Amino acid sequence: MHSRPSSGRLFTPGQNSIGRVGQYSTGADNPVHKSGVVKRFVQANAQRLRLILLPGYCPELNPDELLNQDVKTNALGKSRPANKGEMIKAVRSHLHSRQKQPAIIRNLFKEKHVRYAA
Repeated sequence: MHSRPSSGRLFTPGQNSIGRVGQYSTGADNPVHKSGVVKRFVQANAQRLRLILLPGYCPELNPDELLNQDVKTNALGKSRPANKGEMIKAVRSHLHSRQKQPAIIRNLFKEKHVRYAA
């Protein structure tokens, strides 16, 4: 969650955060994902990273949207936070619990439309 506009620097993780085997990353058709910073990062890590740019609006093809729906349903839909602080706390808590439940995250990639990213 960011409370300010995104930049390429926010999009590019540190060198050590990319897995040894490899990683796919998806990005919408957004100028940030096409910035020079991101292009250089992807080129420098081409052996371990593949960036897949999706059309501007196609949530059904974006695995991130499945996790977003999980957060909206299970973190926010059940607790109804009263303010921004409570909302941030509920989302972070839910995502932290999901980190400890990799089987649930793996199941998101079994959805027919996002299998390409598995």
